[in-house]
Amino acid sequence: MLKNKIVRSRAPLRIGLSGGGTDLKSYYEKNSGEVINATISKFAYAEIKESINGPEFESIDHNIQQKYYLNNESAPIRELLLHESVYKYMIKTFCGGVNLPIKISTYCEAPIGSGLGSSSTLTIAIIKAFDTILNLGLDKYEIAELGYEIERNICKLEGGKQDHYSSSFGGINHFTFTKDYTKTNKLPVEEWFKTEMESSMVLHFTGTSRFSDSIIKDQTERMKTNKDKNPQDMNGLRKEAFNMKRSLLQSDMKGITNSIKRNWEYKLKTSKLISNQNINHIMDYAYNHGAEAAKVSGAGGGGYILFIASAEKSYNLRARLLEKNPDTSFVRFHDKGAYSWIIK
Repeated sequence: MLKNKIVRSRAPLRIGLSGGGTDLKSYYEKNSGEVINATISKFAYAEIKESINGPEFESIDHNIQQKYYLNNESAPIRELLLHESVYKYMIKTFCGGVNLPIKISTYCEAPIGSGLGSSSTLTIAIIKAFDTILNLGLDKYEIAELGYEIERNICKLEGGKQDHYSSSFGGINHFTFTKDYTKTNKLPVEEWFKTEMESSMVLHFTGTSRFSDSIIKDQTERMKTNKDKNPQDMNGLRKEAFNMKRSLLQSDMKGITNSIKRNWEYKLKTSKLISNQNINHIMDYAYNHGAEAAKVSGAGGGGYILFIASAEKSYNLRARLLEKNPDTSFVRFHDKGAYSWIIK
């Protein structure tokens, strides 16, 4: 199959700009989910090569190695669940269940629980590598749907759909999710305005990762019971996606800033777990040093915070936030989705 070749792939992480949360199945099955996000120059990587030891998996950044056990009942706790689940799905679906003697190795430029879609992006990177070694010819929609099926339905990991689509397609996109279909609209944002946005957006790591399962379960339960008017707040997030889209297409930085503010206000109302003392402290500190808007990327509770400041004040804001955590940078957009290549 590989004949001494190595397949490598990478997929971009993303920042959520507006509408995050409406891509949860519990919401978009009743209403259309509307999400605006943008892929950035941080990536998840995967490599597949031949293995003399049979199927095996490796997470380079977490220093974890794991063999594939044919008898799952006798296997130890499997830390690399996504690696194994993608492998099992691909050989069952495309290889007639015949095991492949390969090693899958991965690493990611953001930690799990970053709020940048790291686990979903890692899943997409592995699938894209399989697409190449098996010569499947999967399109971007098929890769995204496979990622969603494996992570959400097979692995039972809580979350929405936007991460799989953003990493598969790349760019600044408006996604519409319904129970019957998903629509992708790549937004033709002016190049000069992308640069202006990059000069105004600062991404800062809070110092703590978070597990989104509890937040998403809380949001879902509130939607079911109508507790704290959660559906209305989700509808507000949905509305903000259209406001954000309009501002992006009109090159309106003030509109983007105001939409980010409103998005965070709506987000806070969907679950009491969204923010905490550490996040509030960092946001207050940033506002005192020039930030004009802020929101936690992803489900909330930790991970990265996206700040917006005027281009004149963003450098100073970044410098001050660097004093809090060295994992602070300007946003750099990346327009290309998941792709793979062969090393001969």
